[in-house]
Amino acid sequence: QIQGWQVTSRFAGAVVAYPQDADDIDLLVHRARATLDRAVLQKASALTYLAEEEETRHRQLKIIASFEAALSEDQFHLCFQPKITVQDGGVAEAEVLLRWIHPELGFIPPDEFILLAERSGNMQRITAWVLAQTVQQAAAWAAHGFNIKLAVNISAHDLMSLSLPAQILQLLKEHGATGEMFTIEVTESAVLEDEKRAIEALVRLKRMGITLSIDDFGTGFSSLAQLKNLPVDELKIDKAFVLELDQSPDDLQIVRSTIDLGHNLGLRIVAEGVENQRSFELLRKYGCDKAQGYHFAKPLPALEFEQWCTSFNSMNNATVESGQLKKHG
Repeated sequence: QIQGWQVTSRFAGAVVAYPQDADDIDLLVHRARATLDRAVLQKASALTYLAEEEETRHRQLKIIASFEAALSEDQFHLCFQPKITVQDGGVAEAEVLLRWIHPELGFIPPDEFILLAERSGNMQRITAWVLAQTVQQAAAWAAHGFNIKLAVNISAHDLMSLSLPAQILQLLKEHGATGEMFTIEVTESAVLEDEKRAIEALVRLKRMGITLSIDDFGTGFSSLAQLKNLPVDELKIDKAFVLELDQSPDDLQIVRSTIDLGHNLGLRIVAEGVENQRSFELLRKYGCDKAQGYHFAKPLPALEFEQWCTSFNSMNNATVESGQLKKHG
């Protein structure tokens, strides 16, 4: 009790050892502070300094410092993973995935650098680059008669930006593209962050003819009431429920229920993480609309993706009468 106020305090401690962890006072204090920060974040009462944590911190700082060069020196590149129409086995569209080959660190997983981009304030610049490259690629393909819809993921931070719809509209005008050529995928958490603002942005995107999809559905906390109010066209079932679909009765029940729920709300259903033919057959049996995963193809650079589509469509046309879609790519 302090002057009538009830104050609840928490203790967090950091432990560093001399001389094992450092042999001078400045480095000991630096590492103690870094360990203390980690203890506070993890809500731990006390943590011991770990050398690997220091290495992780240095790596993260290096990645953050490299975003500028990645954007200006073409270290980023796009890959494309096909989405298959479940009922007829054709290529429906492709998801655009960002890849980064760092000159020193090599391949950096998207899950790692996207999180750091969001924390460091670089996400909007990266999204702007991805959108520009995606629209340019779609327009270039269309000009050569290769028409395919492209799906782009945007973060919660992107969705909250009031300039996003205008930015996309400008890109469409610059490249002679139309909204119907694209899908925007947003996560449940992005919508929940500020539902009113998110809906406003989604409505503006939908007016351009862009398809709207809720990504990673089933991992967030959206209610059916919220889902009903969103101006979206499809739900994308998270791969956590699809990877072992052919082995897990619980996952199968979740996927079946989600497909029925989505269809009852007038939405198309996409399943990601399809790893084998049996899972694909189950999705077809229960009426899923689209599927993607390594069973069909890994994410491919633009030219390889074109070649894959040509080969896959030829194979599919030759086997569609038998009702069998075999792994290819």
